[in-house]
Amino acid sequence: MTSKQQLISMYAVLKIEDAAKELGMGTTALKKRCRQYGIHRWPHRQLKSLDNLIDALEKLTDDSTGDSTDASCIETAIMQLKYHRQRIAKDPCYKIPQSVFRLRQAQFKDKHRRTKEVNCV
Repeated sequence: MTSKQQLISMYAVLKIEDAAKELGMGTTALKKRCRQYGIHRWPHRQLKSLDNLIDALEKLTDDSTGDSTDASCIETAIMQLKYHRQRIAKDPCYKIPQSVFRLRQAQFKDKHRRTKEVNCV
């Protein structure tokens, strides 16, 4: 990873508009620079999505009662998600594995199902 990618990765936790403002340039100029350095997408949304998924799983472990097998699986998933989050924060070009996308989709479906149940009552 080049020093320029490292500089950009310092601002990856910010929205692209905020990062551009911090760097003293417009969003279009920042996007062009990112593409020059091999960063094709701004990683903020991926980081935010992983944070939300980690929070949902941590809440699930707090709410779960009893079954230690489920709890250990959830803890393992949380550790893996935190690892992937760190990798993206360090290297914005890092590709998230397909298993994370499946876990995120399952969480979205569960959230939608619970919302639908609440609205039907």
